[in-house]
Amino acid sequence: MFTSQDEGYTMVDYGKSGTPKIGKNSPRHYDHKGKAERAAEAQRNAKAEVLAKLKAVAEAKKQEPSK
Repeated sequence: MFTSQDEGYTMVDYGKSGTPKIGKNSPRHYDHKGKAERAAEAQRNAKAEVLAKLKAVAEAKKQEPSK
């Protein structure tokens, strides 16, 4: 649809009509722990588990009688 102005015709910008759409890029919920923090925590937990297993194996080897 065209609207007339002083000398010519211009297109009507329908994108500017209506209410503004706010919050399109906002997350669906608030995440108090960010992805990076959760990943770092998971990595620390995995490292602690590996260290605990290695210590258990070392302790078992100490207690095992030598031949």
